[in-house]
Amino acid sequence: MSTPVKAVQEAQRAAKANANSKTNEQKPKVTPKVQNIKKETVVNEIKSPVVENISLNEKQTKKAKDDSKNDSKVEVKRVTKKNVAIQFPHIPHRMSDIDEYINNGEIDPLSNKGVKVDYRIENLHPSVIKIGVQMNKGQLSESTPRCVAMLAAFKKVISDYETPHQKELYRDLKGLLDACSKFLDTCRPLSISMKNALQMLNINLTKLTPETSDSEAKKKLITCIDEYMNQDIYLSVEEISNFTLKKIKDNDVILTFGTSLNVKHILRKARSQHKKFRVIVVDCRPNLHAKEMFQFLLSNNVNVTYVYINAIAYVMKEVTKVIIGAHSILANGYVVAKLGTSQIALVAKAYNVPVIVCCEGFKISEKVITDSFVYNESGEGMDTFKNSDLLGSDNSDASKTKINPKVNVVNLLYDVTPPDFVSMVVTEYGIIPCNSVAAVVRRNVTKFH
Repeated sequence: MSTPVKAVQEAQRAAKANANSKTNEQKPKVTPKVQNIKKETVVNEIKSPVVENISLNEKQTKKAKDDSKNDSKVEVKRVTKKNVAIQFPHIPHRMSDIDEYINNGEIDPLSNKGVKVDYRIENLHPSVIKIGVQMNKGQLSESTPRCVAMLAAFKKVISDYETPHQKELYRDLKGLLDACSKFLDTCRPLSISMKNALQMLNINLTKLTPETSDSEAKKKLITCIDEYMNQDIYLSVEEISNFTLKKIKDNDVILTFGTSLNVKHILRKARSQHKKFRVIVVDCRPNLHAKEMFQFLLSNNVNVTYVYINAIAYVMKEVTKVIIGAHSILANGYVVAKLGTSQIALVAKAYNVPVIVCCEGFKISEKVITDSFVYNESGEGMDTFKNSDLLGSDNSDASKTKINPKVNVVNLLYDVTPPDFVSMVVTEYGIIPCNSVAAVVRRNVTKFH
């Protein structure tokens, strides 16, 4: 039986050998020039999309080799790049060279924003330019004083305005006010409170008709601004202080962060009522705004302690209440405030210390965000090195020093605090939880419509 099996196997091997020999005979012969191409050239030709068809000409082969090497080098350089700048192009920032910007009268104040207007710097009211410079230089830093200063400047613009020939007041004045607001936004991005005030002013502008005389129209607008400043700003601060004073007891240790117009008014009023309390003022770099609050409390004979934010966990164990101001409160209850507020609220939550946020109704926004990178404002990069030993003992040289182009500075001004870290929000409408802020938003929307 083994003999037939061996015969069959030998026959199969012979048939397979004949098939392989036929296949080798059918393969085309390669010229010696292509056989001598180096292995490195073949690898480069595969990587490079430029060389697709290689001819057998020696000159073309050499040219393809050089091109493939250049392409491979570019590709490697693109992949191995390490210095990638951290940038947030959607976050606005204030203009750094505002003096040169204003002195050049031929430059459109909105040219860098890509907005076309008919008004140039020399046509803007001097009071608007003054407010813009103060905002840019940091002399007006808080949102409420900036909003009040803007409305006061707009009152002067309206009172001094004269309608040009063959133009209507409510159209031409709106263009002028838009140019003023754009200029202020160029000097420093407008706060949410300023945007809400501008929305109120634009709504009242649309109510004017061509039949309304110029004097009557200007009188209505000035009256509208006065009512807004008295009711929504000044009286709101007074009502907020009255509600918050009920929460301050004797022997309280109150912690506050930065500086706030509401907190100043509350603590001064509590001192005038002879309440016994102590204040811990927390500050952080680079601007050290809480020094203003510290000096204010000392001038009002308040027992005060000044610490940096890195000591917050150490002092929080003796704190009974945290009272802070806010840049804005969003419709979902998140609090936008000075950078570092979220950290303080987090530590207070860990120590079971109530956090009271004081915010006027005109600062409440209908926006909904949950992080600090969707909406924010970027400060100047050089501010990060202000009051720092990195530039030497003489801080006056900070304004003359330029940042190394290899250094990427991200100087955000605000952070977002979740509503879980906030115990209550005090507005002129009363004390409410964070999840009830949407009701105030609806009230503000229906108020001006």
